Amino acid sequence: MKHIDLREKRGSAKDLALTPKERKKLNNELTDKKDRIIFLLGCYGGLRVEEISQCRFSWLERTEFNGYEVLKIKIPLEDKDTRRPYKKFTQKKEWKTALYIFENKVINEIWYYYELHKNGLEISRQSITTYRVKPHFEAILERKITTHALRSTFTNYITQEFRFPNGEKPDLSFVKTLLRHKDIRTTYKHYKTETIAQQEAYLEGELKQK
Repeated sequence: MKHIDLREKRGSAKDLALTPKERKKLNNELTDKKDRIIFLLGCYGGLRVEEISQCRFSWLERTEFNGYEVLKIKIPLEDKDTRRPYKKFTQKKEWKTALYIFENKVINEIWYYYELHKNGLEISRQSITTYRVKPHFEAILERKITTHALRSTFTNYITQEFRFPNGEKPDLSFVKTLLRHKDIRTTYKHYKTETIAQQEAYLEGELKQK
Protein backbone atom coordinates (compact mmCIF):
# COMPACT_ATOMS: atom_id res chain seq x y z
CA MET A 1 0.00 0.00 0.00
CA LYS A 2 2.96 2.32 -0.59
CA HIS A 3 1.02 4.39 -3.10
CA ILE A 4 -1.12 5.82 -0.30
CA ASP A 5 2.00 7.52 1.09
CA LEU A 6 3.09 9.09 -2.21
CA ARG A 7 1.12 12.32 -1.75
CA GLU A 8 4.25 14.50 -1.54
CA LYS A 9 5.69 12.92 -4.69
CA ARG A 10 2.68 13.69 -6.84
CA GLY A 11 3.56 16.05 -9.64
CA SER A 12 1.39 15.57 -12.71
CA ALA A 13 -2.25 16.66 -12.83
CA LYS A 14 -3.19 13.02 -13.27
CA ASP A 15 -1.50 12.02 -10.02
CA LEU A 16 -2.80 15.12 -8.23
CA ALA A 17 -6.40 14.16 -9.03
CA LEU A 18 -8.77 14.03 -6.08
CA THR A 19 -9.86 10.74 -4.62
CA PRO A 20 -13.63 10.31 -4.23
CA LYS A 21 -13.18 10.98 -0.52
CA GLU A 22 -11.34 14.25 -1.22
CA ARG A 23 -13.94 15.27 -3.77
CA LYS A 24 -16.66 14.80 -1.14
CA LYS A 25 -14.62 16.79 1.36
CA LEU A 26 -14.33 19.76 -0.99
CA ASN A 27 -18.00 19.53 -1.87
CA ASN A 28 -18.91 19.66 1.81
CA GLU A 29 -16.49 22.38 2.89
CA LEU A 30 -16.27 24.83 -0.01
CA THR A 31 -18.71 27.62 0.81
CA ASP A 32 -17.79 30.49 -1.52
CA LYS A 33 -20.06 30.38 -4.58
CA LYS A 34 -17.32 31.05 -7.11
CA ASP A 35 -15.09 28.41 -5.54
CA ARG A 36 -17.93 25.92 -5.81
CA ILE A 37 -18.55 26.66 -9.50
CA ILE A 38 -14.83 26.19 -10.25
CA PHE A 39 -14.91 22.88 -8.36
CA LEU A 40 -18.11 21.62 -10.00
CA LEU A 41 -17.22 22.57 -13.58
CA GLY A 42 -13.78 21.01 -13.20
CA CYS A 43 -14.60 17.81 -11.32
CA TYR A 44 -17.98 17.02 -12.89
CA GLY A 45 -17.66 18.68 -16.31
CA GLY A 46 -13.98 18.29 -17.14
CA LEU A 47 -13.61 21.92 -18.22
CA ARG A 48 -10.12 23.35 -18.50
CA VAL A 49 -9.31 26.39 -16.39
CA GLU A 50 -9.55 28.87 -19.28
CA GLU A 51 -12.98 27.43 -20.14
CA ILE A 52 -14.16 27.78 -16.55
CA SER A 53 -13.04 31.40 -16.45
CA GLN A 54 -15.08 32.27 -19.56
CA CYS A 55 -18.14 30.05 -19.13
CA ARG A 56 -21.43 31.98 -19.16
CA PHE A 57 -25.15 31.31 -19.13
CA SER A 58 -25.48 31.33 -22.93
CA TRP A 59 -23.27 28.23 -23.08
CA LEU A 60 -25.67 26.15 -20.96
CA GLU A 61 -28.69 24.07 -21.91
CA ARG A 62 -30.73 21.67 -19.81
CA THR A 63 -31.69 18.66 -21.91
CA GLU A 64 -31.71 14.83 -21.96
CA PHE A 65 -29.02 12.45 -23.11
CA ASN A 66 -29.06 8.66 -23.09
CA GLY A 67 -31.68 8.44 -20.37
CA TYR A 68 -30.23 11.21 -18.22
CA GLU A 69 -31.27 14.76 -17.52
CA VAL A 70 -28.04 16.58 -18.34
CA LEU A 71 -26.51 20.01 -18.42
CA LYS A 72 -25.13 20.51 -21.90
CA ILE A 73 -22.24 22.95 -22.31
CA LYS A 74 -21.35 24.21 -25.76
CA ILE A 75 -18.49 26.67 -26.19
CA PRO A 76 -18.90 28.95 -29.24
CA LEU A 77 -16.18 30.64 -31.24
CA GLU A 78 -17.28 34.13 -30.26
CA ASP A 79 -19.54 36.04 -27.93
CA LYS A 80 -22.99 36.16 -29.54
CA ASP A 81 -23.69 39.66 -28.21
CA THR A 82 -20.39 41.45 -28.83
CA ARG A 83 -19.16 39.20 -31.68
CA ARG A 84 -15.74 39.29 -30.06
CA PRO A 85 -13.81 36.01 -30.25
CA TYR A 86 -13.11 34.15 -27.05
CA LYS A 87 -9.52 33.55 -26.07
CA LYS A 88 -7.93 30.59 -27.83
CA PHE A 89 -8.72 27.18 -26.45
CA THR A 90 -6.85 23.99 -27.22
CA GLN A 91 -9.17 23.31 -30.14
CA LYS A 92 -9.48 26.14 -32.64
CA LYS A 93 -12.71 24.97 -34.27
CA GLU A 94 -16.12 25.22 -32.64
CA TRP A 95 -16.79 21.88 -31.01
CA LYS A 96 -19.04 19.51 -32.92
CA THR A 97 -19.80 17.72 -29.68
CA ALA A 98 -20.80 19.22 -26.35
CA LEU A 99 -19.81 18.58 -22.77
CA TYR A 100 -22.32 16.92 -20.49
CA ILE A 101 -22.76 17.09 -16.72
CA PHE A 102 -24.84 14.24 -15.34
CA GLU A 103 -25.26 14.76 -11.58
CA ASN A 104 -28.61 16.43 -10.77
CA LYS A 105 -27.42 18.36 -7.73
CA VAL A 106 -24.44 19.63 -9.69
CA ILE A 107 -26.64 20.62 -12.63
CA ASN A 108 -28.99 22.59 -10.39
CA GLU A 109 -26.25 24.45 -8.57
CA ILE A 110 -24.45 25.45 -11.76
CA TRP A 111 -27.67 26.41 -13.54
CA TYR A 112 -29.00 28.58 -10.72
CA TYR A 113 -25.66 30.35 -10.33
CA TYR A 114 -25.46 31.23 -14.03
CA GLU A 115 -29.11 32.29 -14.12
CA LEU A 116 -28.16 35.03 -11.66
CA HIS A 117 -24.71 35.68 -13.14
CA LYS A 118 -25.17 35.60 -16.91
CA ASN A 119 -21.55 36.56 -17.61
CA GLY A 120 -20.18 33.86 -15.36
CA LEU A 121 -17.39 34.15 -12.81
CA GLU A 122 -15.79 37.20 -14.41
CA ILE A 123 -12.38 36.27 -13.08
CA SER A 124 -9.25 35.44 -15.02
CA ARG A 125 -7.62 32.08 -15.49
CA GLN A 126 -4.69 33.25 -13.35
CA SER A 127 -6.98 34.43 -10.57
CA ILE A 128 -8.73 31.05 -10.47
CA THR A 129 -5.40 29.33 -9.93
CA THR A 130 -3.67 31.85 -7.67
CA TYR A 131 -6.50 33.27 -5.59
CA ARG A 132 -9.02 30.44 -5.58
CA VAL A 133 -7.69 26.93 -6.05
CA LYS A 134 -4.30 27.21 -4.38
CA PRO A 135 -5.25 29.03 -1.16
CA HIS A 136 -8.78 27.67 -0.66
CA PHE A 137 -8.73 24.15 -2.07
CA GLU A 138 -5.27 23.34 -0.73
CA ALA A 139 -6.19 24.59 2.74
CA ILE A 140 -9.11 22.17 2.91
CA LEU A 141 -7.23 19.18 1.50
CA GLU A 142 -3.92 20.04 3.21
CA ARG A 143 -1.94 19.14 0.12
CA LYS A 144 -0.87 20.52 -3.24
CA ILE A 145 -3.48 20.73 -5.99
CA THR A 146 -3.55 22.29 -9.45
CA THR A 147 -6.49 23.52 -11.49
CA HIS A 148 -5.84 20.88 -14.15
CA ALA A 149 -6.06 18.24 -11.43
CA LEU A 150 -9.79 19.00 -11.28
CA ARG A 151 -10.11 17.92 -14.91
CA SER A 152 -8.13 14.79 -14.09
CA THR A 153 -10.56 14.17 -11.24
CA PHE A 154 -13.38 14.28 -13.79
CA THR A 155 -11.48 11.75 -15.91
CA ASN A 156 -11.33 9.35 -12.96
CA TYR A 157 -15.00 9.93 -12.20
CA ILE A 158 -16.24 9.32 -15.76
CA THR A 159 -14.02 6.28 -16.38
CA GLN A 160 -14.23 4.59 -12.98
CA GLU A 161 -17.43 5.61 -11.18
CA PHE A 162 -19.98 6.72 -13.74
CA ARG A 163 -22.46 4.26 -15.23
CA PHE A 164 -25.35 4.77 -17.65
CA PRO A 165 -28.90 3.83 -16.49
CA ASN A 166 -28.47 0.36 -18.00
CA GLY A 167 -25.36 -0.18 -15.87
CA GLU A 168 -22.88 0.09 -18.73
CA LYS A 169 -19.56 1.86 -18.31
CA PRO A 170 -18.83 4.63 -20.88
CA ASP A 171 -16.73 3.30 -23.73
CA LEU A 172 -13.45 4.73 -24.90
CA SER A 173 -14.92 6.81 -27.73
CA PHE A 174 -17.47 8.46 -25.45
CA VAL A 175 -14.77 9.36 -22.92
CA LYS A 176 -12.67 10.81 -25.76
CA THR A 177 -15.65 12.95 -26.76
CA LEU A 178 -16.13 14.29 -23.26
CA LEU A 179 -12.43 15.00 -22.75
CA ARG A 180 -12.04 16.40 -26.26
CA HIS A 181 -8.76 14.63 -26.88
CA LYS A 182 -7.41 14.90 -30.41
CA ASP A 183 -5.73 11.49 -30.22
CA ILE A 184 -7.63 8.50 -28.84
CA ARG A 185 -4.31 7.12 -27.57
CA THR A 186 -4.27 9.94 -25.03
CA THR A 187 -7.72 8.89 -23.85
CA TYR A 188 -6.65 5.27 -23.67
CA LYS A 189 -3.89 6.11 -21.20
CA HIS A 190 -6.44 7.65 -18.86
CA TYR A 191 -9.04 4.98 -19.51
CA LYS A 192 -6.82 2.02 -18.74
CA THR A 193 -4.16 3.27 -16.31
CA GLU A 194 -4.89 3.34 -12.61
CA THR A 195 -3.76 6.51 -10.87
CA ILE A 196 -2.79 6.80 -7.24
CA ALA A 197 -6.21 8.33 -6.58
CA GLN A 198 -7.99 5.37 -8.18
CA GLN A 199 -5.89 2.81 -6.30
CA GLU A 200 -6.54 4.56 -3.02
CA ALA A 201 -10.25 4.76 -3.75
CA TYR A 202 -10.45 1.02 -4.43
CA LEU A 203 -8.76 0.27 -1.11
CA GLU A 204 -11.14 2.55 0.75
CA GLY A 205 -14.15 0.92 -0.90
CA GLU A 206 -15.26 4.17 -2.50
CA LEU A 207 -15.62 2.86 -6.07
CA LYS A 208 -18.03 0.30 -7.37
CA GLN A 209 -16.38 -2.88 -8.53
CA LYS A 210 -17.00 -4.00 -12.11
